Amino acid sequence: MANLLALVTLFAFTSHASGSIRKVQRRSSSWELPMKVHNGVPVQLAAASRFAADEDQKFFVYDPAEYEPRFEGEFASCQRKGADMMFLQSLLHHRRRTLNHTEASLVVVPCLFESHRHCHVADKRDAPVGSKAAVGSKATTSLLQPSRTFSEFSEDNENEVIPWTVSLDNGTSECLAKVMNSTVYQANWGADHLFLAADYAMNFLSATDADKFVNMTVGQIEVTDEIERAIADRKSSALPRCSVVVPYASDVDLIQEPPDRSFEQWNLRPNVLNYRFEQRRYGLWCKLASGKGHPCRGSKDRTDLRQSSLKVGADWEQFGLPGSPNIVSERVPLENYSSELHQSKFCLVVAGDTASSHSYFDAVAAGCIPILISDRWDALAVPMAHGSAGIVQGGINFSTFTLRLAENLFMEDPHALLERLSSLLSDETELRSLVNALYDNQKFLLWAMPGNTVSSRVLSSAMRCVKLD
Repeated sequence: MANLLALVTLFAFTSHASGSIRKVQRRSSSWELPMKVHNGVPVQLAAASRFAADEDQKFFVYDPAEYEPRFEGEFASCQRKGADMMFLQSLLHHRRRTLNHTEASLVVVPCLFESHRHCHVADKRDAPVGSKAAVGSKATTSLLQPSRTFSEFSEDNENEVIPWTVSLDNGTSECLAKVMNSTVYQANWGADHLFLAADYAMNFLSATDADKFVNMTVGQIEVTDEIERAIADRKSSALPRCSVVVPYASDVDLIQEPPDRSFEQWNLRPNVLNYRFEQRRYGLWCKLASGKGHPCRGSKDRTDLRQSSLKVGADWEQFGLPGSPNIVSERVPLENYSSELHQSKFCLVVAGDTASSHSYFDAVAAGCIPILISDRWDALAVPMAHGSAGIVQGGINFSTFTLRLAENLFMEDPHALLERLSSLLSDETELRSLVNALYDNQKFLLWAMPGNTVSSRVLSSAMRCVKLD
């Protein structure tokens, strides 16, 4: 009975030039705890009211031609533009833009760090040691080779280094230096500035680069709270003044037209469940003083969590589910991956190296209902949530179109997912509700979708950050 109650609950649908840097005293947040998504409608109505009020406030953006020439230069023809590029494009003719910075509640920094990483092949040194991008390194660990467990590694007596530390590229650094030397920045020393980069690298910047954002609000794919900062002693890197969780720029959204947005067409999709992941170790990797690579102390090993998905495929027929699931531990070209998602009704989204995953936004872009298996998502990665010191609240009510399953339940009893799918597929009313909510929310999450409101919602969340007392 206890397991049954847990299952019902978990599947419930509720919804810098160096001389220019001067640290501004952080104003304490009025929020003590992160938002609980199960608080329901009253929270969402309050958020909607605040969003409407924010619509009357103006923003100022630095001229990209002067501060970030790559915007109309080398990145203009990039096929994998980052969220920062699409955000900046949407702002130039936005109705809330002002050319007079003294009228603005928010100042947008146009430096394109994320698009630099999207439009150029990432250096292998930037990749986690255990990933395929790092193949060739002596520190690479393979699932096919014996290796020590995360807990065994924690007994090493060597000092750890922060996981794959990333430095800002020259173009972004030059752009930031111009901004920080400007009179606009120095008027409030960046306290009213927003820098957006929906890239995981923002959580692993070198201490020197992270310090450049200490006065600003930063839009990032997930925040870093005290629990995450304790891993590999990342407390040595400064946090931004405030954070806004922004959607990842899905490649699926960029390369393929949105699906026919009707329940009838969705219900004709031939594949019930899809999940594709890479065959590697999942968790944050660190280096020892000796140069050896190993999982960081305190990092959660989610390799077995992802591998548990294979059990779902093996036991599929026992539950009378139609067809067979597409669950594969192998990478394919982007076009193939996108096609699979568009032919699937449900898509697994499983925590990996960190709590969030780009696959969530890929699923939303393809009209595939996400099945989210990530216990820390609510605390770190709810889109449009905002706050300081790694504690965020608010955000989109994703629970109306997302199924949830706890990590330990998925590991211990993958059949729980099969039972839920079997029940759900026979309930057209509930299916319609999920599908309609998913399509209704695409415009809040997909940067490349025509008529989307992602930028406006990011602006509103950032303006609330600026006002924190």
